[in-house]
Amino acid sequence: MATSVTVGASVALGLGMFALVVVLSWVSTNYGVHANTLKWIGLPLLAYGITLGVNSLIQYTSCQSVNMKQVAVSALFVPGAVLVGLVLTLLGIVRSPIEKAVPLVYRLQYGGVIALAYYCLWAAMFGEAVAGGFAQSCS
Repeated sequence: MATSVTVGASVALGLGMFALVVVLSWVSTNYGVHANTLKWIGLPLLAYGITLGVNSLIQYTSCQSVNMKQVAVSALFVPGAVLVGLVLTLLGIVRSPIEKAVPLVYRLQYGGVIALAYYCLWAAMFGEAVAGGFAQSCS
């Protein structure tokens, strides 16, 4: 059962992933770091690290203690969901509706980034909702 802490954590993590995609895109553009490295390795690792902290807080709030093994295993849902979101953005038919929502002037430069950020937002929120539910169980 979702609590307000889990819902808030899911929304915050999703919005954070959206912002993170935009920032990593800027880093890739301005500092020459390879975009695929940031996308396929950096995003899931950062999502996992952030989720460890968020789920530790959720479990401590629910159970008054933290079982790190349980938190570490439940946190795997978020990078898994983010990777599924990344795979979805490879499909033009999935990415296209989001890219078309971007104004035509910016579509070529930012359309792909916004589509990637959009799918990472929802993937991270879904993954955290599942992971937060497991993190709440006191065992």
